[in-house]
Amino acid sequence: MKKSSMRAAAAALVPCFCAVAAVLAAAPAATANATGFYANPDSQVNQWVNANPNDGRAAAIRSKIADVPRSTWFASYDANASSVTASVKKVTDGAANAGKTASVVAYMIPNRDCGDFSAGGAPTYAAYDQWIRAFANGLGSREVVVLLEPDAIVKARGSECQGANLNVTERLTALKNAGAAIKATAPNAKVYYDAGHSGWKSTAADLISAGVVQYGAGIVSNVSNFRTTEDEVGFGKTLLNELGNSSLGLIVDTGRNGNGPTADAQWCNPAGRALGKLPTTDTGDPRVHAFLWVKQPGESDGYCGWNGAQAGQFVPDLANELAQNTR
Repeated sequence: MKKSSMRAAAAALVPCFCAVAAVLAAAPAATANATGFYANPDSQVNQWVNANPNDGRAAAIRSKIADVPRSTWFASYDANASSVTASVKKVTDGAANAGKTASVVAYMIPNRDCGDFSAGGAPTYAAYDQWIRAFANGLGSREVVVLLEPDAIVKARGSECQGANLNVTERLTALKNAGAAIKATAPNAKVYYDAGHSGWKSTAADLISAGVVQYGAGIVSNVSNFRTTEDEVGFGKTLLNELGNSSLGLIVDTGRNGNGPTADAQWCNPAGRALGKLPTTDTGDPRVHAFLWVKQPGESDGYCGWNGAQAGQFVPDLANELAQNTR
C-alpha cells in the first residue's frame, strides 16, 4: 500500500500489542452528499460484522466503518477476462441498483509494490493490457470513480523498483494505455491517477506521461496513508496547477487521517490513528472533487504488528481502534 520516506524505519518496527492511550479525533461530519457513494455489502468488514453481531466490537465497527461507503479494490490477478468483468460489474450494478456511485480501485500493474508487502499484479504488461480491458468492460455506462494503480507512479522512481530494474517509461506507457482503454469502453468513468501524498510526491511530468491530462478526471492523494486533509489539499492543488489543466481535480483518501500521521510518519499499521472525513463530493472547494475512503479502514497495511496480518487482511481489533479513536 502507500509508502513514505519512512519506509525503512517502519519495516523494522517490533510488533507491539501494549495499551496505547487513545487520541480521539472529532467525528467525521456528515454532509448532504456523504451517502452518494456506494457501500459494497460484500466487503470484508461487512462480512465480519454480519458474521459476528454479538461481538462487543461489532456495533462500533458497523456504524463507523461498515455502513460508510468505501472503495472496492480489484487486486487479485485473474487471467479469465469474463470473470474479471463479472466481478467489476457486480459492484457497479450494485451501485446502480442502489442509486449510488461506485468507486473502484484498479491495482494490478506488473511488479506491483516491487516485492514489498503488496507484491503481485499481472505477470506481464501484455497480460495487464488484457486485464484492464476486462476491468473496463465491467464499469458500465453510469458514472463511476476509478482510482488507477495506487503507488505505481511515485514508487517507480524509488530505490526498490529501480533496484528491481523497473522500466519507468514502460510503466507510464501502460498507465496511459489503461486510461485510454477505460475511457474508450466506459466514457462516463472518472479516472483519477495516483499522485502519492504530501510527503511522497509524484511529479507533474510523470503524471502527464501516464495520461492524466488526456484521460484523467484528476489525481488522488493519500491512498492508504494518514496525512492530514489540509496537507493533502495543499499538495494536490499545487500539483494540479503544475499539470496546467483547470478541469482536473483532486480526490483525497480521508479514511484513516483523522489524527494525521505519527510524528515519524509510520505508514504500516501505526497505533493511535482515527477515521477522517466521511466520503463526499461536498468538499467546499471546486478543485477538490471528493473525499473518499479508498483504503478500507480496518484492513492491514502489511506484516507489521496485529499478529502479522498480511496487507489487505481485515483485522477486527485494528478496525475497532480506529472506531474508538473517533468521537
